[in-house]
Amino acid sequence: MDFLVNAFGWLVAGVLLMLAEIIVPGGIVFFLGLASVVVALAIWLGIVSTWTGAMMTFMLGSMALIIALRGLLSSIAQGESTKGNTIEILDDIDEF
Repeated sequence: MDFLVNAFGWLVAGVLLMLAEIIVPGGIVFFLGLASVVVALAIWLGIVSTWTGAMMTFMLGSMALIIALRGLLSSIAQGESTKGNTIEILDDIDEF
């Protein structure tokens, strides 16, 4: 399990996950990548030295980032949402 204590591996995984957000929208994968970068930084600074510490840092960091920042970033970077055909669908339902 020594590969889990490699800061460069966590950094590469984090950058790849953040880039994957372009392909897989939703705002979750970006925060997993950001948590990976946090783990890489913690390993590089010597704060985390075991694979269990790295995994705990990743899990807690990803949950904290998702809970704390997803609402903020989703309000800044909103996607396109339309309600164009909703009325037509509701009219079809009312006919039954």
